[in-house]
Amino acid sequence: MPIPSQYSDMVSDMVTATEEGRVNWLEGARASEFFVAFATSTLAVWAGEDRHSMAEFVAFGIRDKNGNMGESFYIEEGSTDFDKLERLYDLARRTARHVDQAVAEINSALRTKGSIGFSVPINPPNPTDNAPI
Repeated sequence: MPIPSQYSDMVSDMVTATEEGRVNWLEGARASEFFVAFATSTLAVWAGEDRHSMAEFVAFGIRDKNGNMGESFYIEEGSTDFDKLERLYDLARRTARHVDQAVAEINSALRTKGSIGFSVPINPPNPTDNAPI
């Protein structure tokens, strides 16, 4: 299933705006959900695995000002436009979790001659984070 036509340009434009650093993505209540808030609505993306088909999916939804889902759709891996929506999800995740800043910090530390890292973790790993190792 491709991205519904009324959302195709929106997804492309969100990818571009995120790549340009103009989108303030935030983490949602679920570990795999990221959102950006607007004046009267919220755009969210999330990912997971379908319980029945075991296929990975990426989903997109728009909530109203009260948090009610107005409309949503998902695309399973291997379907048309999966890569496009997955790109938006990956950018949202990296932005919300400040991954690029962390990579820059680590690379900078590696270029120094001194000791690297703290003896006690500032942010210990979240045991519920199911990110692949």
